[in-house]
Amino acid sequence: MKKKKKLKLDKFHYHEALDRCYIVANIIEDLLIGHPVISKNKFLRKKIRKSQKNIMKAYTKIGGMY
Repeated sequence: MKKKKKLKLDKFHYHEALDRCYIVANIIEDLLIGHPVISKNKFLRKKIRKSQKNIMKAYTKIGGMY
């Protein structure tokens, strides 16, 4: 098994992670929350909103790291 190289993080890595969190949160909003199956099912909406909320918590945490 190959050993993984230790990656030194720089500001771009943090910026990239922020960007990806933002994109995923927006995709959830645009493509899932508004979907008829999800909009009509309270359980699904709640679970998906919770996932979106957790992604935005990660976004906020990452933003404070650099």
